[in-house]
Amino acid sequence: MKKVLVYSGAVIALTIVGFVLYGNFINLSFLLLNKGEIKIFSNSMGRLFQDRLYFAISLGVIPLFYLWVRYFTNLNIVRQKILTYLLIIGGGILSWQCKIVLLNYRLNVMSKLNTQIGIDNSVSLERLDFDSYLLVGFAIGAIVSILVFGNQNAISDNL
Repeated sequence: MKKVLVYSGAVIALTIVGFVLYGNFINLSFLLLNKGEIKIFSNSMGRLFQDRLYFAISLGVIPLFYLWVRYFTNLNIVRQKILTYLLIIGGGILSWQCKIVLLNYRLNVMSKLNTQIGIDNSVSLERLDFDSYLLVGFAIGAIVSILVFGNQNAISDNL
């Protein structure tokens, strides 16, 4: 029962932290983008709230991904537990950075287009999807943890 309360508290705390830090996350993402002459705009205010909530939930599921890894593997050593969290978080950060690199390439191509006067080069904020790539990266990090530690434990059991 104590573990359920601890993990529930961690999920709620990380969700609140994610809700608060969403503005900083978007600002950091924009700093890493080479926008050039491209303008980024938002279509609706309601969508911004949904994106903030999605980012908060993305951070909130990190303990649940850890529980998922613990369900499929036997994490005995503290080092394995720490590495599991690092793989989950690292997978999310790596996926987010890959999205930024991809967007930088696309924005660079858009900047080089020869547009006529009166045509704006612009991209909708809703199409950037930084938060969804973060969530997918967390899931990939959890899967990698399962593959690494599940395989490692199977090898050590056979010895």
